[in-house]
Amino acid sequence: MWVVLSGFKLSAQKIYNVVTKIKKNRMQGRNTVEEVLCLSAIRDYMVFYRNRDDSNMLNYIVVSHPTSIEILRTWPYLSALCVFLKWVQYATVGSGKDDPDW
Repeated sequence: MWVVLSGFKLSAQKIYNVVTKIKKNRMQGRNTVEEVLCLSAIRDYMVFYRNRDDSNMLNYIVVSHPTSIEILRTWPYLSALCVFLKWVQYATVGSGKDDPDW
């Protein structure tokens, strides 16, 4: 796919390469995980993470918007119910829109 912009021919690959270069310059030498932690701190997201005990490798990370945390604190049972219903929807065979009993 080519995009003509003021006499220049731009392909999707060229656009991707330019955007990737801009993102790498903005990261200032940080790796991807460090960049996620940095951006989440700037935007006041709640970050929970755990490193493995035997090494400094990241075991898991949970990033959440502050409003989501407030909703969870206000209605914890409703949140648990929504998660359970989504789990049941994806865990059962024939679940979803096609099943008339659902």
